[in-house]
Order: sequence, then structure tokens, then C-alpha cells
Amino acid sequence: MAADAGSVLRDDDLTRRHGVLWLTLYAVLLTLPLWSETLIGHSQALNLVWQEAFADRMRHGVLYPRWIETTNQGLGSPAFYFYAPLPFWVSSLLDLLTDGRLSPAAYVSGSMGLAIWCSGLAMYRLLRAHFAPTSALIAAVLYMALPYHLGIDVWWRAALGELWGFVWPPLMLHGIVRLWQQQRWGWTTVIVATTGLTLSHLPSFLIVVTGAGTLALLLLVLRQDPRRVARTATQAGLAAAVGFTITAGYWLPAITTLDLTDVNGFMTSGQYNYASNFVAVHKPWTLDQSVQGVSLVMLAALAQLYVVGNRCFTSRPWTFTATCWFGLAMLFLLTPASHPLWMLVTPLQRIQFPWRFLLLVDVALVLLCAHLLELPRVVARHRTMRWLLPVLCLATGATWARFIPPKYPPSVLQIIAESALTRADAAEYRTRWTSAKYYRDLRAGVVHVAPSYGSAAVDQVLDDVGGATVLLHHRFFYPDLRAVDAGSGAPLLLRPQAVTGLTLVELPSSGTVVRFEHVRLPQEQLGWLVSLAGLFLAAVAVLWEYRRPVTAAPTP
Repeated sequence: MAADAGSVLRDDDLTRRHGVLWLTLYAVLLTLPLWSETLIGHSQALNLVWQEAFADRMRHGVLYPRWIETTNQGLGSPAFYFYAPLPFWVSSLLDLLTDGRLSPAAYVSGSMGLAIWCSGLAMYRLLRAHFAPTSALIAAVLYMALPYHLGIDVWWRAALGELWGFVWPPLMLHGIVRLWQQQRWGWTTVIVATTGLTLSHLPSFLIVVTGAGTLALLLLVLRQDPRRVARTATQAGLAAAVGFTITAGYWLPAITTLDLTDVNGFMTSGQYNYASNFVAVHKPWTLDQSVQGVSLVMLAALAQLYVVGNRCFTSRPWTFTATCWFGLAMLFLLTPASHPLWMLVTPLQRIQFPWRFLLLVDVALVLLCAHLLELPRVVARHRTMRWLLPVLCLATGATWARFIPPKYPPSVLQIIAESALTRADAAEYRTRWTSAKYYRDLRAGVVHVAPSYGSAAVDQVLDDVGGATVLLHHRFFYPDLRAVDAGSGAPLLLRPQAVTGLTLVELPSSGTVVRFEHVRLPQEQLGWLVSLAGLFLAAVAVLWEYRRPVTAAPTP
């Protein structure tokens, strides 16, 4: 037994010293198919269009491109007034570092691979503080490899934003635990996690906020100290509010300019309405409904882990019980039985797909596994498990790449092909001055606008349009554009053209030279002011935590 104990200590010491390197190796093996397989996920065509446009703006010195110019046959799109920028900051930074030598697909794959790796690092950081190093490493690899995370979100949906959303919940939980234990850097960790989560994927932010509230209620039900729960919840809420404030430069314009596009209607109607996407057991499981199969597997896994824990723990940790009930609560939100709650808490409806709560189910499942990996009989097999991980990572990555991708109907395949051809943006980012028919024709290539996609479109002077001489500027009308007389500097009147939504500039004479300028909307200016205030509060919190004495507290 002494030799076995010594072997376990040596293995843990090896993992402690080289855990990040091991995790990096496993992440590379899991994501190898991203470089050898063609990714055909539902959002991949849009990812490529956005990557090309976002990187183009960044190469021109625009650090946060909101209006992207090369989409929609060069007519542009306001997509990044609404879509979170962090995933495309990462992919575009890769583009800048390599001088654009690779394809947009390579940069998108690079951002996905980094998201998987960073999520593993975040989970490893959380678990490493409370479990043995080898247990933390194995569980972190599991987090990267789970079917919803690596399978559905990569190969079925190509959900780049949601992939980055997986990075931050473990860090958020790590910060909350440190606040619970009254340890240093809890505030800072929650602030950083909230900032990253908001800039990655707003629906995931709503999911994590819902999960945090559910966790607080569970702790009260499990008869934890109510005053301690209230103190931790208050501190975590304030820290999250600071992080959310930091990102106001993104979300404040996003929520105050919804009426300028079709985003608002898109998020709450048709196939994107939350009520149309509950997971129902009676539905047949096909590749196109992989989420349902994954949900059932996760339910079975949670139940099995709970049974095993009840049998094997001589004194079951209360955190194990809380985690299991938390996972079941998140699974409940996937089902039609939770519909009254969705109707009551209306912000939840912005999540669109209830099965996105599998994000937190994944977190719960990994935490349960980490508890079970601490059992003595499992610890004795840590070395074998660690050396099997490379093979399992290769097999898992290849399995998801081969069997998760859906079989799209011809209509979806047609839309994907059209997007690749005309650089068409998603329909919800259609400006409100553009008719749906014109936008559809533009996407399909029935209407041909620019001589070559991504090049500056040729303007055209039109006489006697509404009794005035106007310039037809081949760009969709949006309030971020200003036109001035290049000679006198006088501002010129802009208005949208009927039906097409293109920009018309009223000219004092047909010989006027027009200069176009991009201006920040008032909502953007207010958002950046709020962000500055958030950064100030964050700096105060970091300074306070840096100066406060270290508190040693027992691990829960």
C-alpha cells in the first residue's frame, strides 16, 4: 500500500508540474479533425462571411468593426452592432498574425480550437483548487470532449460564439467559491468571467445568470447558512454587475438599436421561438435532432453518477448532492414542463433554444465526475486513465466529426451555398428600410449589385428623384453613415431608397464631390462612457483585493 500511495503522489506531482502541457496535448488531439474535415455546421457559412469582413476592417485599423462592409455583395451589414465580438477578435487576430495567408475557414477553426482549449484550462483552474491534480486534469478533458460541447456546438451547429461561452462558467464558479470562502480574488475572477462571457455570447450570459440564481436557491433548500448564501450571492451579483457594465460599449447599442433591423422579430418568432425548441421525449431521434439524444444521455449520466456516489461515498459531500440537483434543474429547463417559468421570466425567451442550458448540465456532470475521481479505488487507476486519454481524445474527436453533422434539407443547403456566393448576411440583420423580397433576391444573386464582392461599389448620380438631384450610394442606409460636401464640408442629407434600402444623398448640384464618414451612434457613445465607469469600478475592486489580507478557509 505504501508503494501504491507513493506512486499516486508521484503521479499527482507530475500532473501538478505539467498539467497545462498535458491539457494542451489533449485539446490538440480532440480538435485535430477541425484541420482535416470540412466543417458544414449550420452557422459555418455565416462564420466565414463574418470572419472575412471583420478581419478586413481590422486590417484597415478598425479595432471594433460594427458595420462590416464586404457582406451582401458589398452593400454591408450592421451585424456587429448586435453580435458579440470576442470570437471574431480572436479569429481576426490570427489573421493579422499570419498576414492573411490562410483561408477564413482556417481562422474560424483556429478560434474554435482555442475556445475548446481555453474552456479546458478554465475548468482545470476551478477543479485544481478543490481536487487532486490528476482528477482535475481528467475531468477538464471530459469537459472539452462532451457531446454537446465538442459534438453539437462544433460539428452540428458551428456555434462559434457559444463555444467561447463555455470558457467562462468554470471561472465564474471559481470566483463564487472564493467569495463563499472569503478568499482573495473572488471579486476579480467574477468580474473577468462576466466580461468575457458577455463579449462572447449574450444568451450564455443569461443562462449563467439563471444558473447562479438556481444555485443560490438550492443552497438554501439544502440548509446551508442563509446569511452566508445571501452574502455570497450579493457579492457575486455586484461583481457580475461591474463586469456587465464594462461591456456596455457592446450591449447598450445592441439593445437600443433593435428597431433598426429585423433582429427583434427574428429572436422571438417561428422556428427561433423558445416554445418551438423544447426537448420532448416523444420526438424521434435523428441526426438533425441530435440535441435530444444528447439530453437523454446527460439525464442518464447524471442519474447514474448520483447512484454511484450514493453507493461509494462513506460520507457524501454536500457539494456532490447540490451539483446533482443543479444538473437536474438545468435539464428541467429543457422540457415543456418548464414553459410556465419561461413565460414568467421573459428575458429567458431571448435564449431562443432551451437546450442551450446543456452548457450548465455539462458543468454539473464534470463536477460530479471530479468528485467520483477522488474515490480511493479510482485514484489507484489514475495513471492508467491518464495514459489512455490520448487515444480517447483522438477517438472522441473523430467520432463527433463523423457522426454528429446533420443532414440538411435542400432549402438549408441552398441558403448556405448562396451565402458563400454572395457573402449574404443572416436575414435578421436586414436593415428595416430594406424589403424582405429585395434581401432574398440579393442573397440568391437574382439582384446583382457590386462588380466584384468586397470591392467598393460604384455610386451613381440620379436626377429628378423626388424633385432633387441625388447620389445613389451602394451601401445599405444606416444611421452610422454621414456624408459631407468635400469642398465646403457642409453636411448632406441622407435617406433610404424605397424598397432597396440603399443610401440616397441629396446633392446641391450634380458636380458635388461627396465624402462619406463613419460616425458613432449616440447609443455607442453612451455605451463607451458606461464602460469607462465599469473599468474604474473594476480597477477599484482589483486594488482592494490586492491590498486585503489573505484569508485561509476550508474547501467546501
